Amino acid sequence: MDSSSTPSVNSSVRASHRLADITGTAIALVTLIVPLWVIGHYSSSRAIGEVQPITYQRTVTK
Repeated sequence: MDSSSTPSVNSSVRASHRLADITGTAIALVTLIVPLWVIGHYSSSRAIGEVQPITYQRTVTK
């Protein structure tokens, strides 16, 4: 078969595929970026200062 005999894809189908590609890319980026941002946001350096040291009551026996 000759490639010139195949019907060309009309512009509405191409536009639909283009929109699907853009939407899929946006979803993929959000899926990758949001978890990293959340981890970075909740594990900031200020969390280290909020940890209280463990103290024990020592009893001295005579």
